[in-house]
Amino acid sequence: MDEGGNSIAKLDLEGNLGIEKAASLRLRILEELRGGRTVEIDLSAVDDIDLSCLQVLYAARREAARLGGSFALRGVLSRRIVKRLKSSGFVLALPETGGDLETTLVDFSVEGA
Repeated sequence: MDEGGNSIAKLDLEGNLGIEKAASLRLRILEELRGGRTVEIDLSAVDDIDLSCLQVLYAARREAARLGGSFALRGVLSRRIVKRLKSSGFVLALPETGGDLETTLVDFSVEGA
């Protein structure tokens, strides 16, 4: 439970998050958000992430805000993910953790969403 009494759904992701996992990841996150939970995604065991799954994380962030919920990224990021995000222009600084990633991903903020 978090401070507001809501339950926290911690989703530990692992391996390569490619297009073949995007639909199931989306459904899993939406199910938790619709349950009124705070959703925390742990990226510590994720080796790589492609654009489709990154888009799912962006959409989940906005959906959580729309529903009045909370969504957070956690864990230490793999070097491969950090390099990929930097080279593709998704981050301006090199994030080390999920929390860092939230603040450095371009347009990840829900302000104005």
